[in-house]
Amino acid sequence: MAVKWYATLWPASGVLSATFLIAWATEVLSFFLSRGLAFAVLALLQVLPEFAVEAVLTRNAAFDASQLKFVTANFTGANRLIVGLFIPLVYFMAWSRARKRGQRFSALELPAESSVEVVALVIPTLYSFTFVMRGNLSILDAVLLFSIYAGYLYIAYKLPPQEEHHEELPLVPRTIRQQSPTLQKWIIFAFFLVGGALLLVSVEPFVHNTIGLGELLGIPGYFLLQWLAPFLSEFPELITILYWGRTGRAQLGLTNAISSKVNQWTLLIAMIPVVYAFSTWQNGQFSLAIHFSEAQRLEILLTAAQGLFAAAALVNLSFHRWEAFTLLGLWAFQLLDPVIDPLILRHSPWTIPYIFAPEPHEVTGELIPHYVREWTTWAFLALTPVALLLPKNRWAAFRGFGHIMRANFGRKKPAPAA
Repeated sequence: MAVKWYATLWPASGVLSATFLIAWATEVLSFFLSRGLAFAVLALLQVLPEFAVEAVLTRNAAFDASQLKFVTANFTGANRLIVGLFIPLVYFMAWSRARKRGQRFSALELPAESSVEVVALVIPTLYSFTFVMRGNLSILDAVLLFSIYAGYLYIAYKLPPQEEHHEELPLVPRTIRQQSPTLQKWIIFAFFLVGGALLLVSVEPFVHNTIGLGELLGIPGYFLLQWLAPFLSEFPELITILYWGRTGRAQLGLTNAISSKVNQWTLLIAMIPVVYAFSTWQNGQFSLAIHFSEAQRLEILLTAAQGLFAAAALVNLSFHRWEAFTLLGLWAFQLLDPVIDPLILRHSPWTIPYIFAPEPHEVTGELIPHYVREWTTWAFLALTPVALLLPKNRWAAFRGFGHIMRANFGRKKPAPAA
């Protein structure tokens, strides 16, 4: 019995330990590299479990077409989770902390250096609408998305490290900063190595344990793969965000969430057609593109619309209360579509129009339109210009990005003659 309890509980302890090790290493690394690059490394380590899950689902779809719906279920669920839950969570933690201190708080302000992450989010978000229009994801898309991410990393690499600040660091990073530069680098390397290894060995059994519990409770497989599995594979990121918020550094939590979204909206999606092409080649049916059904196109459109609203909110480098409530509220609302859609179809006295083709119900086989998903999509698209144009500091991220590019990539002035 003791062994069974250990086998059930150790993955959660491993994920928790790995999360803190990687967060502490990232905090110290930002004094040697740019903060943007440090968070890019952090986000990449955090989403590696999600990459593994997505690769397995894509490979399964290449051998069994009936599994194709789970490919989009997983990556759309993971992306909507980051934007709809994690980003608002950062705001509410900062809001709660300010209220406890008797301070006024209306918007979470981002520093100018975060312009790089915001612009890196805007570009693939706009490009993602082409997946919906074409109804497929190809190797060419993978090349373009890889290129966007490589450009983001290169710009983050060229930025200077953060300067020493006077705010008090938590105990572990503060202790590391008191060591010699050489020892600090070795500690960073060790923390990343041990933390990354712990994540790799812990997350898969952690996810499987919880999914097994969900199946035992009779939770549908699609729901598990769209919401429960991504939540569990994103759990390290959630813990890190809670760590930033608890220590009064919500800006770092927001940067962490944006960086993870950039990773997933570029690298994760780019990986899908590559794995699919390789797997179909192994199966003797080589295909350079993965094609989506009407329902899958709607899932991607909803995810893209949510990302566009978030990008419009962040492009002003200030995240407001109404934007946080909108993201969280609409994310929660679309979770209810398996309940609300059948009720509308069966009990509405009117014929309510829809755009995307209905899907058969998993149990009854009845064709049911995706009313809630469509309404949520149009709501995000309608509110995007409002988020973009209401704040006074409009387009601040683009101005900040331009300043960063001029300062770090501009033509060097010739040295004065001796």
